[in-house]
Amino acid sequence: MNATRSPSLVLAAVAAVLLTSCHAGHNKAVPPANAGEAAGAAASGACQDAPTVELPSLFASPADAASRPEAGAVVAMEGTPLAGLVCTLMACDAKCCNNACGSTEGCPFTLATEQGNLCLSHQDFACGGTDCSPWCRPFNLSEKRRYRFVGTLSYQAGQEPPGATLHVQKFCPID
Repeated sequence: MNATRSPSLVLAAVAAVLLTSCHAGHNKAVPPANAGEAAGAAASGACQDAPTVELPSLFASPADAASRPEAGAVVAMEGTPLAGLVCTLMACDAKCCNNACGSTEGCPFTLATEQGNLCLSHQDFACGGTDCSPWCRPFNLSEKRRYRFVGTLSYQAGQEPPGATLHVQKFCPID
């Protein structure tokens, strides 16, 4: 025997699910233990073994490409890491909606210039949480400190200017 559901009952059930998913307690997810701390940073002298490259040189025009370091080169870059946190956009009436947050795959942090952004890639770099309690590690969402990042360069083909990634091997605070 098929039971028929009244449209108002179905509407009420859908509304209840939507309301509880958006308003139910605004879960304050517990971030990882080292979120917002530069855990894994080496001592400041440990990052002096690679040549320092000026960030704008990575985004040189084709005419100036000779000044750009080659892909595969081990180099050092200096700057303040910017978190690449992105969240889904489910709307609700509250200040935060428990929207899931993360980062662009393989690029949770960048070093920015007017010419372009250098992606900082490392297996321990991540962002996550929700819009109610976002987190990033090992740097926080509003990092102020400068670091020296040592790693191997790669360039994304087909981008103009070329996208660049530093596959970070180590990083050190700059005093």
